[in-house]
Amino acid sequence: MATASLSLPEGHYLHRYLFLRISALLHRRPAQPSRLIFPELLAELVKSGLFLRVSLYIWKENQQDPAQFHAGDAPVDAPEEALIRADWTLGGNAVSVLALPAESGNDDATHHLLGFVSQQAAQEVHAETLRFVNGALKAQIRDLDEAVHLRKLLDRAASLLVARHGLSPSRAHELLVETSHQRHRPLLAVAQEIVLALGTPAPSRNRRFRTAATAA
Repeated sequence: MATASLSLPEGHYLHRYLFLRISALLHRRPAQPSRLIFPELLAELVKSGLFLRVSLYIWKENQQDPAQFHAGDAPVDAPEEALIRADWTLGGNAVSVLALPAESGNDDATHHLLGFVSQQAAQEVHAETLRFVNGALKAQIRDLDEAVHLRKLLDRAASLLVARHGLSPSRAHELLVETSHQRHRPLLAVAQEIVLALGTPAPSRNRRFRTAATAA
């Protein structure tokens, strides 16, 4: 099987059109899952008439079997040496494109085209992996922020119970949990209610008197 590089010879207008078409398919909807984009991409290659069949395989880290996408029909007796192959690896993900050309004796442009397909597919898989990792990290950060906020609110509510009712810190926290279970309400909501009820100081007589004296 022949492997491919990326530079394209002059005078191959169909190949150049496919370069542009593939780029458009991959980049016009960057957030679309690759499993929806790749079948359309391979179908475009077969529709061009350059290939009888095109297959794309994706090996991801920690994944035993590759994801597979196919387009077109290959003769049963097609010899393996008639296939054109292009491989690309990026960020731990490996992409292989195997194609059966419609005619034997294909020029370098067809090899370069498949090389471009494997490169662009690898970039799309890598970008999709990064989007997944970034989304997971953002979710973790959001969960940590919520946990810190809850911890601070619980500590504030417990300290108010300690100051107002003379409870021990451990008993104050136990009371918050018990109240949450008894009322079937989130612990955060219970803590917020206590902070609102006990955290706002009532105006004292002296303060009202000083205010009135100042106004006079």
